[in-house]
Amino acid sequence: MILPLKGILMPDELPNARLAVYFFLATIASGFAGEAVAALMRGDSWWKWSGAVVMGVVFMVLGVKSERITKRLSVYLNSRLVWMVTFWIASVCSLYFVQRWAPDFAMNLHQRLQGPVGFAVVALVGAILSCGCWWFTGRGLRPAPTTNAGPFILTPQEQSEFERLRGEIYRAKAALLEQPEIYKAKVARDDYRKVLEEAEKKHGCLIDVVKLGCLPKPPKIIARTELEISISAIAIADEMSKSRFWVVRKQDSTRFRAPIVILASLTSHQRAPVKIDLLYLEAKSSVGEWADVRMADSLMPTEKAGTMNSKPLVMELENGYGQMKGEYLLPSLYNRLIQPGTTIEGWIIAEYPKGVAYGDLIGDLRISVQDANKRWISSKVFPGHPAIYPTENNGRIINGNVVMPLDLYIDLD
Repeated sequence: MILPLKGILMPDELPNARLAVYFFLATIASGFAGEAVAALMRGDSWWKWSGAVVMGVVFMVLGVKSERITKRLSVYLNSRLVWMVTFWIASVCSLYFVQRWAPDFAMNLHQRLQGPVGFAVVALVGAILSCGCWWFTGRGLRPAPTTNAGPFILTPQEQSEFERLRGEIYRAKAALLEQPEIYKAKVARDDYRKVLEEAEKKHGCLIDVVKLGCLPKPPKIIARTELEISISAIAIADEMSKSRFWVVRKQDSTRFRAPIVILASLTSHQRAPVKIDLLYLEAKSSVGEWADVRMADSLMPTEKAGTMNSKPLVMELENGYGQMKGEYLLPSLYNRLIQPGTTIEGWIIAEYPKGVAYGDLIGDLRISVQDANKRWISSKVFPGHPAIYPTENNGRIINGNVVMPLDLYIDLD
């Protein structure tokens, strides 16, 4: 008797902040909708039930778009000045409501505290509240990231030696690139990519180069939210040549640019461990269609994803290069069970979407997750612009002022 009711009465996932806000606003919207129906049935004026309908729609939209609205406003809310002005406005409004609801309060207080002592007490209370608000906002708000990288200065002798050694590197690299084997490998790789993209265009899917079959494409709407997906950093280069991120393969001394870099985290809200079989990335083009996105460095079945030690992700900075902390999200995500309440974070490196050659043509991005039972259990739509770069202050960069010998590696672009 209890077991059948368990699946009906108990939720399938643990509550989270986003769902709580949505249900709260949806409840308010339902109240306005019910009031609109009641007003219509009573024969009230049209503006009463139409106003209730409009307010219901407004609160429903706020609930659906609450996460995006919060992200858009977070830039303006991360300011002490904004919060202090809000505090002063709230103080003035509170004085008005106190005077309206308790008209004798101000007169009684004035009779008890007369003369300079009363003014001093009121001023002291106001100063304490203002200073407390200022201190609280300073403790609670996160300051904007700054860089401490100073100018990279060399003496004339060091500059001359540096130029000489760099010239030797370029000459050795040019001699290496002139070898016919490297040219043949690049031609064969280009031919392989051309045939693969023609097959994907013919079948309308992304092809799994290991299983030589189409990857399952997620549906347009995924209602389940068994995983909470968060985006901490994202960068989409306007052009391939302008990407600031490099993936360095130490094993074969090669490098390539990553046009799309995302730092994502997945948190399980299930009551049981879950295994992920596929993470699918899509991008909305300028015409409004979802385009498939291939993970970078996944063209060949023998190209292992590797770790950040063997294949670091490096970002160009003003005076050097910064190596990213952490690990790649794929394929380590596929090789483990995610325990309830556990968060997995990692870097996603991807190519431009199919049919898109420039980053400014990319709108929103969507991450969809499929579990081992072939169920699409979560989805996340997030804006591709503006970029949110990792910084040393938030602990995403190991060292942001290191000159890495990237010139020693062969460019695969």
